Amino acid sequence: MLSKILVVFLFFIFVILAHRRSVKLKIIGWLLIFLMGIIYLGSIELAWQDEALEEVVGERVEIEGRIVEVEETYQGMRYLLTDLQVAEFDLTSQQKVLLFDWTAAEEQLNYGDLVKVNTELELAPRKRNPGGFSYQNYLKRNGIYALGHINSSSQVKRIGRRANFFLEQVFNLRVKITQLLDSHFSNPNNYILQALLLGNKSLLPPEVENDFREVGLSHLLVISGFHIGLLSYIIYFICQKLKLSEKITLILNLLVLGSYLLLTGWQLPALRAVILISLVLWGKLLNRKIDIYNLLAGVALIILLINPWSLFTVSFQLSFGAVIAISYLTPLISSKLPFFLKVNNLLAASIAAQIGLLPILVYYFNQISVISVLANLLLTPLITSILWLGLFFLVVVVIWSTGGIIVASLIEVLLDLSQILVGLLVDNLWTTVSIGRPALITVVIYYFLIYYLAKCLKSTSFSIERFGNKRKLIVSLSLILILLFQFGFNNHQQLKIIFFDVGQGDAIYLSLPTGKRILVDAGEEGIEIKNYLRSRGIRSLDLILISHFHWDHAGGVKPLIKNFAIDQVFYPPNIQKNELEIRVREKLERNKIKHAQLVAGDEIRALPLEVEVLGPTFPLLEESEANNNSLVLKAIYNQFELLLTGDIEKEAERRLVKQGADLESLVLKVAHHGSISSSIEEFIEQVKPELAVIQVGDNNYGHPHPTVIERFEERGTKVLRNDQDGAIIIKTDGQRYNYQTFLD
Repeated sequence: MLSKILVVFLFFIFVILAHRRSVKLKIIGWLLIFLMGIIYLGSIELAWQDEALEEVVGERVEIEGRIVEVEETYQGMRYLLTDLQVAEFDLTSQQKVLLFDWTAAEEQLNYGDLVKVNTELELAPRKRNPGGFSYQNYLKRNGIYALGHINSSSQVKRIGRRANFFLEQVFNLRVKITQLLDSHFSNPNNYILQALLLGNKSLLPPEVENDFREVGLSHLLVISGFHIGLLSYIIYFICQKLKLSEKITLILNLLVLGSYLLLTGWQLPALRAVILISLVLWGKLLNRKIDIYNLLAGVALIILLINPWSLFTVSFQLSFGAVIAISYLTPLISSKLPFFLKVNNLLAASIAAQIGLLPILVYYFNQISVISVLANLLLTPLITSILWLGLFFLVVVVIWSTGGIIVASLIEVLLDLSQILVGLLVDNLWTTVSIGRPALITVVIYYFLIYYLAKCLKSTSFSIERFGNKRKLIVSLSLILILLFQFGFNNHQQLKIIFFDVGQGDAIYLSLPTGKRILVDAGEEGIEIKNYLRSRGIRSLDLILISHFHWDHAGGVKPLIKNFAIDQVFYPPNIQKNELEIRVREKLERNKIKHAQLVAGDEIRALPLEVEVLGPTFPLLEESEANNNSLVLKAIYNQFELLLTGDIEKEAERRLVKQGADLESLVLKVAHHGSISSSIEEFIEQVKPELAVIQVGDNNYGHPHPTVIERFEERGTKVLRNDQDGAIIIKTDGQRYNYQTFLD
């Protein structure tokens, strides 16, 4: 409460200072605005940390709540609960819980239902790997505190109903529109229209979404300023034809756009557009001069007062960034375009948006579309037509079913055509460039450079000769700094090793001082490795070593082959090939990637790193054949030694000890996720590790076994675990090494 009073007090001081002519006082005023934001965010963060629900997270409880959102997904239904009560703990909360219903029950819950749910509340996963995604932060910024799951219809009971009448009608209208789209359009066109008209992307096929993202058109599949602007234009056009007053036009816009905002789920880009359009129309009504930047600042403040965490969302940043870039750069770009390209402002606006959003897109998606401008020119008019016809269809189908079928057929043709065009672009053109995630300083320098160039081009003609040596120097230095901060500050004397947290599986990445990149295993899906490589702008791997062909080690290899250039792949021999090995080797053959088997005695020389293959040896072990015949690798970098053991068990460990293999290593990747069937005392005694890393996640096998951990700790070995520590990162210059755990 005290923080809110302080924010109000600072706001009044700001209002007073903002009307003074003194530049210094205005600067002080803007600093006060910044201070208000810090205090406001701090108070919300403290309230979040002191949330009453923390007491019951991890406990199975009976929780009562009211459903405020309902969404259908491929896996089942999702419900958003608020007005929460947990009677047995005597607590209440106004936070939200996201409830996943996996039962596919015939009777679905609806908006406004009061329910009693028996579930175990849990916090969403945090970011556990470099380059990864924090689902917990994402939900937090949307006001969602915890998750719950329904696996049986007996877990949930409807106990009443409390719904806002107007919101209930909006929800029912949304359901009816969804049913109309499902009944009149084929799959996936019905889901594309749900995304276009209702903002529901939960059922959109991943391949469609990925293709649109590849060509830089993902903004067309969400409710954005583009959609709201189109709807506002329709209203304004009708009002002009009917010769209605500016006041009536404003009221109709507020009513229709406000209702549509609720219908589409109150999405942030749409909210920004609705507020902005309403302020513009209000200004016209009052005959006030429109300053787009003042209006945007006002809209941003309104949204941040509603939800301060919006500032840190990609949606907020892209939404406001696009409008600012288009408003500031479009006139300049349009004036510099050749005459034959000046058909309309669409090209200039598309280029402006691409320039203005480049750092944000690279930061969040680690790649940019190189054909975004072309794709927008081709597809934007088509998608605009689909939106016009989609809105027209919803009106016609209600009053004339035959007419609705005719319009639906036309929309189907246009939707098929749009997917064909996107497919042709993806299949036949180089669509994206992967770039590592930029540092904040790189983003700041980039925007300074764009602003400086824009100011220069406004005051001079576009001529290198007339640009001036001083300006050339500033531009050159800015570009050099961007390149240095992005690519130039790497320690080329260190070996970097990342033990990725891939759940119950193995994935180890080695970045050599020479720039070579080696991956040992890839987990079950390869998502964590793919995200990391893209976040660093890495498009290729020099070598993949597969310890053995079990899904938790080699399942992620196929997706990596699809998305990255791979030079070589090595794996162990096996007594009998399983399905995964057959599929991976077929993929390697199709992609013409060099691959071969490794056995004890082989060596890989990737100077300055040497990799000795210690196992398997012939004859192959028949006991637990896939595990015991895993590759056993010793990586040596000067005085630093790392032993990687795959999933070998005691039979293979005994063989290695008996054969007198040189096992001694500073760091040991513990075999088979810390299973009791591995890590026998004789083996550990031979390795003498200072640090033992256990790659393990949630499992029903009892991994890692307490006895195994005890064996290491008795010898003074430090034990790190992915399930507790997240990704584990080791850096060494060959003499000394240090480690850090990602969740620290």
